[in-house]
Amino acid sequence: MDEKIELSESKKKGGGLKIFLIGIPLYIIQLVLVYFIIGMFMCKPAEHTETADHGTTKEKAGEATHGEGGEAAEGDTTHGGSPLSKAKFFPQIKDIIFNPSGTSGKVIMSVSVGIGVEEDLGVKAIEEQSMLIKDVIVSELSSKSVDQLNSAGFKDSIKVVIAKELRKQIPQAKITDLFWGTFIMQ
Repeated sequence: MDEKIELSESKKKGGGLKIFLIGIPLYIIQLVLVYFIIGMFMCKPAEHTETADHGTTKEKAGEATHGEGGEAAEGDTTHGGSPLSKAKFFPQIKDIIFNPSGTSGKVIMSVSVGIGVEEDLGVKAIEEQSMLIKDVIVSELSSKSVDQLNSAGFKDSIKVVIAKELRKQIPQAKITDLFWGTFIMQ
């Protein structure tokens, strides 16, 4: 009788190990599947194509409803606050790193921007003047404090200032818009 009790106890101990060895991997597989399923259905990618010659993004322009005459006036915005764009090309300036004002180098920011231009010639002008563009962006953003950079609505207002300065510095580019790719503070 004692032998039967010992056998049943040893079987119970082994059962927990089986659940652990089979259950944990199945749980991990389930989590991975749920992650990918949600990612596929919930996050729709933006409609764009990469052009091979300049590495810029060409997007559909003119999908938004413009005012009278079919053209958007400078500064027109949609409900989300982004400008109505006549741009056909969006060359990117990536990884612009700077320190905000008053941080003594303890806070680092990294931004990437897309610059909306109407013509392919504008893309070439942007590529040729990338150092000037980075300088304008760093000058404008590094003069702002952390509180200003974190304030609501600041990103939109500083985009207008930077775009205006870039239009003045590089008129041949025919810059229409400026878009934040990344805006990270550490």
